[in-house]
Amino acid sequence: MMISFFQAILAYGKAFRLIKELKLWFYVWIPGMVSVLLGGIIIWFIIKYADDLGTWVTSWYDWQGKGVVKTIGKLLSGLTIGLLAFVLFKYIILIVVGPMMSPLSEKVEAHLTGKPIGGAFRPVKFLETCFEVLGWRCGTLFGNLSSLCCCCLPALSFL
Repeated sequence: MMISFFQAILAYGKAFRLIKELKLWFYVWIPGMVSVLLGGIIIWFIIKYADDLGTWVTSWYDWQGKGVVKTIGKLLSGLTIGLLAFVLFKYIILIVVGPMMSPLSEKVEAHLTGKPIGGAFRPVKFLETCFEVLGWRCGTLFGNLSSLCCCCLPALSFL
């Protein structure tokens, strides 16, 4: 297990050398900045709306111990929003950044194999790649969200 860990660290070193050698920093920084921006938006959304959702859900409870139920409701609503947001995070990143990965992989493959791949940048091909990635990721997202809902429905049946 430790050998695999060290092999992974060495692979990152090789990847950074290749990125530096081929001057591919654009393809690293843009997805990184998009990820940080989207992560910040998700955290802001969780902080802003977890309290409101928890208060709304617990407003139905009018018996003794309402403060404890309200606190638990806020916590559970924050966890639910966070879980859903971080499931969506991966797919949103893949949809937004996916089209940039195609030219990146072509450049790396051309460097490693020595054979030129593709041709010059064409907007039509880029748009085709965008729609292809969008279709794949939306299908996978729908499948994962439906699985998540099916798994959570038995747990929510006590309500």
